Amino acid sequence: MRNRSIKTQNKRSMTISFLKNASTATLADTFNKAFSDYLVPLDLTEDDLKIKFTSENTNLNQSVGVFDKNELVAFIFIGIENRGNKKILYNGGTGVIPSYRGQQLTEKMYAYLLENLQDKVNSTHLLEVITENLRAIKVYEKVGFKNKRVVSCFKGTISQPNKPNDFSIKTIDFSQIESFKNQWEFQPSFQNTTESIKRTVNSNSFLGAYDGDSLIGYLAFSESNGRVKQFFINPDYQNKGVGHHLFYHAQEILKTTPVSLTNIESTHIKSITFLNKIGLQQTVQQFEMEF
Repeated sequence: MRNRSIKTQNKRSMTISFLKNASTATLADTFNKAFSDYLVPLDLTEDDLKIKFTSENTNLNQSVGVFDKNELVAFIFIGIENRGNKKILYNGGTGVIPSYRGQQLTEKMYAYLLENLQDKVNSTHLLEVITENLRAIKVYEKVGFKNKRVVSCFKGTISQPNKPNDFSIKTIDFSQIESFKNQWEFQPSFQNTTESIKRTVNSNSFLGAYDGDSLIGYLAFSESNGRVKQFFINPDYQNKGVGHHLFYHAQEILKTTPVSLTNIESTHIKSITFLNKIGLQQTVQQFEMEF
C-alpha cells in the first residue's frame, strides 16, 4: 500500500504509512514524547520497547504512523494473534505527540489501517484505555470500538504474611503453568495471556506453590519491572495464605521494586479483595474495548 498524504486543520501536509521501516530508536523516542503527559506517564527504553513488541507480537508491517516530513509524530502499534478462525488485532499503544493533537490523526490512522486490512470479516480489534481518558474514549467510539469490560491496575509493596507458610514455594518452568489455562476464573487481557508470556519466556520468572508433590498455584512475573503477568491458586487452597506467600516470595526477589498488575477484571471481587489485603492499591481502571 502506498503512503497517503493528508492535510491537517492548519493545512500542514503530512504522510500516513506503515511503520515497517521505522527504527526502534525512533519508535521509542516518539512513544515517550506521546506519553510524557499521560495520566500514567510512561518512559520506555529501546530494550523495554523490544520486549513489549515481542510480548504483544507487534507487527510493524501492520502498525501505522504519521510523519511530518521525516519526523514520526503519531503511531498505532498493532499486535496480531490468531485464535481459531479469528485474527486478533491488539492496539498495543496509540500515541500523538502533544503539539500535533487535535488534528484527528488517530481517526486518520485507523481509517488507513482498516482500509488496508486484508481480512476484515474475521478480525477482532482490542485495546485498553484509562476510564478517565474521555477524549481518547470518544475517538475510539467514533472509530467503532465498544466497551467490553472494565479492568483494574494495581501497584504496591507486598506486606509480610501473618499466617505461617504450610506449603513449599519453588521456582518452576513455564511449561508447568500451561496446564492451568482452562481453570482461570476470568480471561487475562491480551498482554497477559499464556501465549504472550511464552513469547517472552526468558524475560519472566515463575514461582510455584506445592502441597507435597502437587502444584497448587503459581505466579508469573518479570524481575526487571515487578509486573505480575498471571497468578492462580487452586480453589481448594484459597484463603489459606498460599497466594500471599507466593507474592511475598516474589517481593523478596524484587527487593525494593514494587509489584504491579494490569487489567484484573473489576467484577472479580475475590481477586480485588485479595490484592488489597496483601498490600496492593488500585492505580487506574481501564475499559477493554473491541470491535
